[in-house]
Amino acid sequence: MTILSPIKSKNTLLLFFLIAISIKSFSQQEVKLFYNAQWEITNPEFASYIRKASYDLNNFKLDGKVIDSDTQGNIIGEGEYTKGKRNGYFKWYYKNGQVKKEGEIVNNRMTGTWRYYYWSGQLKQVILIKKGNINNNFVVTDFYDKSGEPLISNGTGKWMVDSVKYNLFSHDCICRLHGTFKDSVMHGTWKAVRISDGKLIHSEQYRKGKYISGINNSGFSNDYGVPTSALLPKSPFNNHSHFTKAEKFILDEIAFPTTLVENDVETIFSTVTGVKVEIKNRPAGFKYGDYQLMSFIGQNLNYPIGALSKGISGKVYVSFTIDSNGQTKDYVVIRGVEESLDKEALRVVKLTKDWLPKITNGEPVESKLTIPVNFVRK
Repeated sequence: MTILSPIKSKNTLLLFFLIAISIKSFSQQEVKLFYNAQWEITNPEFASYIRKASYDLNNFKLDGKVIDSDTQGNIIGEGEYTKGKRNGYFKWYYKNGQVKKEGEIVNNRMTGTWRYYYWSGQLKQVILIKKGNINNNFVVTDFYDKSGEPLISNGTGKWMVDSVKYNLFSHDCICRLHGTFKDSVMHGTWKAVRISDGKLIHSEQYRKGKYISGINNSGFSNDYGVPTSALLPKSPFNNHSHFTKAEKFILDEIAFPTTLVENDVETIFSTVTGVKVEIKNRPAGFKYGDYQLMSFIGQNLNYPIGALSKGISGKVYVSFTIDSNGQTKDYVVIRGVEESLDKEALRVVKLTKDWLPKITNGEPVESKLTIPVNFVRK
């Protein structure tokens, strides 16, 4: 399933996502985008940052090299995209031109060896994230102070990082996370302490890499001790703030009129990039995007009690036809799990409205689309 990058104002999600099962043709175009200080797309006179990027104009997805810099020409970050996802080697930079951190990202997830540096260029730490690790658990193999003195060597020693934001607990909770690695695994007590007042926000106990228990002092929950409650390993390295914000294609409402959101995709993209776009080929898709579609399905889906009590779960695939006017028909379950789940998935998919037709050689045509509906026991 392929998803377009969205354009979004502060209050309005634009019709800028499309969903497709496959895409057969690509039309790449290098574009230059201007961003304000909040990484909202703006006009050059309001710009704080500039992005040079390669887009697939059939689907309005980032596809190729991306370089972000400030208006003085200093590079902030760079990397590679494939079909709208970060895939390749990425670098972030300090304002003095020194590399801040670098490493590989696959399908928007950090993987392998990542290196972090101080402003001076001195190596700060080497992080190892296992490939395919959905929880972003990490090992710090080497860690140095600003003078180059090793604090962790070969995966053993004490570690600390500031500016860890715990949105689960408090919007403004910036913490210092510290703990000990022993033989390349977390060991002993790990703590997140709020920098503003020194309050202990969260602590966890580990024994040779195994999570034992955790205590949350944020005021939102009590002591807990199940493995799924381990939060600290997931927190320090998930924030790719400017890349993530820029991917959302948010419009600066001061620079662009609100009437722009009412236009078609081609007009929006052409206005923002200055590139003349005429869609020759486009897969059919949901008008408001993949995220909105999945959100709608999740809000309206009822897990059949009988199937839930029996522990039955899985994905139901519902296929239907979208005609040249965007109207839907011929709904059918092409791969089911169990009768009650199949019926519920069919019911929910039929509730969806506002589909965009497939375009072939510049003309809207009838096509089929398949949507997976996932029943997950929690």
